[in-house]
Amino acid sequence: MTGAEGILTQQPFRPEGYADRHVDGFIRNIPSSTSRMFPRPDEFGSTRFLKAAVDMAARTEAPEIPNTLPIVPDVPTFLLIIGRGMKKYAEKFPTWDSFWGATSEQLTAAIPLAKDRRYIQDWMRRYRNREYGTAWNLKHIHEGQAILAVYKVPGKKGPGSRVVVNVPAGKTGHTITPEEVHVMGYPYRVKGSKIPCGPHARAFKGHTACIDSWDGLWELPQGEKVDGGERRRKEVRFLRRVAARKALRGAEEGALY
Repeated sequence: MTGAEGILTQQPFRPEGYADRHVDGFIRNIPSSTSRMFPRPDEFGSTRFLKAAVDMAARTEAPEIPNTLPIVPDVPTFLLIIGRGMKKYAEKFPTWDSFWGATSEQLTAAIPLAKDRRYIQDWMRRYRNREYGTAWNLKHIHEGQAILAVYKVPGKKGPGSRVVVNVPAGKTGHTITPEEVHVMGYPYRVKGSKIPCGPHARAFKGHTACIDSWDGLWELPQGEKVDGGERRRKEVRFLRRVAARKALRGAEEGALY
């Protein structure tokens, strides 16, 4: 046996306490005390391949399509309620399923402006997680109008309390049955003792209120840039101090002469 053949057939050096393990398709000498950190080899020959396959399956999984609400019956209404002029993209999504089932690539093609796309995707995430906005629990909406009225809840011993309820069209807080009572809750409240009030609610017939303006009902407030925003704030304030010192120095020199 030649020297080269002896080197090729020679067993690899294994220090005491080491064991052969498969790591990314290669056999390596790894301390037996840490061998539990590495999974055993599988039929694919590499754990990295399995991880990539699982990640790919998660990315290609069809997104969840949520159910509609009485206040959000279709895509144009949803884009109108979230505000910021997002209704201009409604024609890009003809059906409810085409909007909620759109992939990231399809949303990018339909909504090229990144700022608008991020805002819509944020509201899509909120809607899927049932993080709705104001008046999400409206039940009775007739011809684009939701009627609010004051309903007196009878008390066991006292006079009871007054709450704002959503009533069907043509009814008031005095004519609805207990089965038809649908309490709105915060932020809708009773003003005085007879008038319901809250976001986008305007005075209507008698002692009722009406919600018929849906534009921006769920709109999230935007922040305001102060001194150029976070990126330029230090620079803007520094230049402002420099200008103030120059003005003060010029005033002092003018006073001397």
